[in-house]
Amino acid sequence: MSVRLYSDYPFPWRRDEGGPKNQFEWDAINYLKTNPKQSFIFTYLLAQFRL
Repeated sequence: MSVRLYSDYPFPWRRDEGGPKNQFEWDAINYLKTNPKQSFIFTYLLAQFRL
């Protein structure tokens, strides 16, 4: 398992590596801004297996 923490306001010394890198991360940030008390959950279904 891998975990990556990100923000649309990364620390100044982490601008190159911080912040959202893909559409999933942008979608999560936007969803949590409008629904701060909810969780953002996205499930991939690949060949009958949930990832």
